[in-house]
Amino acid sequence: MKGKHAAQPRPDVEDDDVTASEVAAYAYCAKAWHLERVLHRSAGTEGQRLRTEGVERHVEHGSQLNRLHRFGRRSFRLSVALLLVAVVLLVVGLLL
Repeated sequence: MKGKHAAQPRPDVEDDDVTASEVAAYAYCAKAWHLERVLHRSAGTEGQRLRTEGVERHVEHGSQLNRLHRFGRRSFRLSVALLLVAVVLLVVGLLL
């Protein structure tokens, strides 16, 4: 049954792949995704501002995660080094 909302055949488009960001945009707000991707209407000024702020927060969060990851690697290496020093001191103490 075809109604007024039936899917229209799409012309061949080179960039017809669905990206992870498109899936996330659809999952976040299917209506906004439909307006932008299907009807080709951009978000209003307030929507664009909120999206820009969200992207900036996302970038900052990624930077924080990278810093924490580096800190975790350094902490692990320091823990291993201290454990090795403790083992060496224990062995030296037992030999004396």
